[in-house]
Amino acid sequence: MIKILIRNGFRSLVKQMPYSFINILGLTIGVAFMLVIIIWISVETSYDKFHKDKERLYRVSMIFRTPNKDFYDGAIYDPAGQEYKKEFPVIEDMARIVPEKESVAYNNKFSLLYTLYTDKNFFDMFFFTLIKGDKASCLESPQSIVLTEKSVKKIFGSEDPIGKGVLISGNPFIVTAVAKGCGSFTSRKADNGLYGRCDK
Repeated sequence: MIKILIRNGFRSLVKQMPYSFINILGLTIGVAFMLVIIIWISVETSYDKFHKDKERLYRVSMIFRTPNKDFYDGAIYDPAGQEYKKEFPVIEDMARIVPEKESVAYNNKFSLLYTLYTDKNFFDMFFFTLIKGDKASCLESPQSIVLTEKSVKKIFGSEDPIGKGVLISGNPFIVTAVAKGCGSFTSRKADNGLYGRCDK
């Protein structure tokens, strides 16, 4: 029975070759687009899932309204965080995050690193693993920085970086901790960089 059905189906395909080709091509394209959409949705909804208490973390953004158009920005002005915390008791804590690219020098060797300047409570709010150092005190001083595994290898090679000094855009900083790489699925990554205090 199955052999007969397969044989009849094959004969039908051969007899109506142009229509069969169009149908198969349409089905292939449809399935391919469906798979791309499923993968895209899966990737987009997987960001920042590893954070503890992720359902309590929010990013504040701004809308600039003009007579002709609205502009959306994924950032707010620096003082706003502290003001929101005073105005709205529901906000338990806040951390500013300022992305930069900085020149880091150690023993006359220079590296350009992606940098996140943030507040000292950053590692309390966000679940990034520290391989070395203490989460509670690693950003206590304005001159302290936390390097990632990749940036440690890039700057220090096999040396232990803890307690060592580097120059960032000409200013001295001390390495107080090393953070594990967080992979691709985070909006707050500095895999090939560092975290520093946001005291600008």
